[in-house]
Amino acid sequence: MSSEYFEIQDMPDVRGLRFRGYRGEDDLPFFHNIHLKENVVLDFDMLQTLDEFKLSYKHLVNCDPFKDILVAELDWSVIGYSRVYWSRKQQSGYNYNHFVVLDPDWYGKGIRKAIIAWNEKRGREVAKQHPDTETKEFQTWSMSNEDLWISIIESSGYSKVRYGYFMTRPITGELPDMPLPEGLEVRPATPDHYRKVWEADNEASKDGWEMTEISEERYKHWLEHPEFQPEKWQVAWDGDKVAGAVLPFINEEENKKYDRLRGYSEFIHVGREWRGRGVAKALIARSFVLLRDLGMKEACLGVDAENPTGALRLYEAMGFKVDKTFFTFRKKL
Repeated sequence: MSSEYFEIQDMPDVRGLRFRGYRGEDDLPFFHNIHLKENVVLDFDMLQTLDEFKLSYKHLVNCDPFKDILVAELDWSVIGYSRVYWSRKQQSGYNYNHFVVLDPDWYGKGIRKAIIAWNEKRGREVAKQHPDTETKEFQTWSMSNEDLWISIIESSGYSKVRYGYFMTRPITGELPDMPLPEGLEVRPATPDHYRKVWEADNEASKDGWEMTEISEERYKHWLEHPEFQPEKWQVAWDGDKVAGAVLPFINEEENKKYDRLRGYSEFIHVGREWRGRGVAKALIARSFVLLRDLGMKEACLGVDAENPTGALRLYEAMGFKVDKTFFTFRKKL
């Protein structure tokens, strides 16, 4: 796809609007700035720094940015972009994922609707490389308060197929004391543990909803990301096997921006043979104490609301309450 300007199908009649392809890393600060503007409008109080944003583009998976990104400009200024990438489910089937990010000043002009059509056209081109014997679906997402975006998605033929929550819990005052089952112990994380913890998480996650194949590129991204804070990890070991883990982290930049003291109790997993014994509860409780001792006043996490392993019930039992809701939408190719 050319980085020069071109028209797309059903291009809205907005004076000065033009589209082009991706021009490389120089585009990323503009993309990041639009995300920040949308976050304000959507009351989305989570922060991805520019360095973190750039890191995600360093480790793209199943995406050629010079073919799979569309950039919208108005009078020479970037006002939005979209990205398409595919994923294969571990059992069978392909998802052609895409999203649109647009400066809120230009909502309601038909721009996102036209970009969705371009995303789908690109998705169909990619899908030709994959066998027709497996299911193929477009996939995108929204927050529950994005009424206009949801109406655009649904008018484009998408249906809501799943929802998830972002949950928070205060960690001031008395905290639960839940010991690990006999025979398990928590040890300080060392570099030789990293791969084992990663693989244990991926194996446990196979029981989740339509999990997609895990790439080595994602492992590299994990190791380089600021959320990778192994000095805070709570990993339960059964001999040399990872029984379960909670991998807390603190986003200092986010806390500074929103003037709060929040820590994350995330990457929660328990291996199949250790489930039902209170391992997750014990490790989550340990994460509360660790985050509190580091000065945090609340813990948070994200969850698939329909997780078949009962994660939502577990988190509710541990005192978490829903803060935000997210939807997944799909449409058959």
